[in-house]
Amino acid sequence: MTDSAQRNPAGIRQAGNPIRAEIQRFLQGLADLQFREMVAPQMLPTLYQFGILLSMILTVYLVVCAFGRSTGAGVIWLLALGPALFLALVTGLRIGLEVLLAIFRLVVHVERLDEVAHQIQGQTEEIVEDLPRIKFWRAFTRPRKSEPQV
Repeated sequence: MTDSAQRNPAGIRQAGNPIRAEIQRFLQGLADLQFREMVAPQMLPTLYQFGILLSMILTVYLVVCAFGRSTGAGVIWLLALGPALFLALVTGLRIGLEVLLAIFRLVVHVERLDEVAHQIQGQTEEIVEDLPRIKFWRAFTRPRKSEPQV
């Protein structure tokens, strides 16, 4: 493939294979022994697909077992209980994974806030040194029991 074939009409060079790049980034994240990069959020779509597959296998297994007991039980599981169980399992899995994703996103935002707080910390100390002390707050405070009232 020539260089011009890898460029889009705007002239921006495109990456080779996006799936290969994702796999490479995932494997680099697994090799990160100091946990600088979070890999779990990247794994959530795969875990969701795997959970759907397991839910489907479990549902089919239970329908087959119900047909083994009796035809009536098999029909009930095939038409009502099986689909309801499948939907309940997939919904529970989805909710659980979304909660995990929300926790991961919260961690990222807290880390960003921590970085901003460290940047602001030095600036606020300089401002506090330049401001005069405001003493009118003492008029609004209650006298302590240990202090004699004047």
